[in-house]
Amino acid sequence: MLAESFRQRAAEQRTIANALLEEADVMSKATKLVPAIVGHVNATMLEALADMVDYQQTKPVLDEAMERRKAILQRNNEMRLAAANGDWQRFDELAAGAGTTGGDAA
Repeated sequence: MLAESFRQRAAEQRTIANALLEEADVMSKATKLVPAIVGHVNATMLEALADMVDYQQTKPVLDEAMERRKAILQRNNEMRLAAANGDWQRFDELAAGAGTTGGDAA
């Protein structure tokens, strides 16, 4: 919702800035050119803010997936070490618990 608000305000800024740029005397009057440039800069900043809000809202999902992948990698490494050391009981324990972290396909 906040990101949508930023995007809507950016669109409004661009529309106003473009209207100023379409005027015939825009290049000869700084009072029209400067606000047009500022309007485009503001629109770009608002779009960047919207992107940041979107990222912050999806970040917890990304962090959860990363934590799952780390747990899987750690378990796989422990399984590899158990097999390399001939600790088959530990290997079997880790293999039996493989389904609890989401599996290797996660």
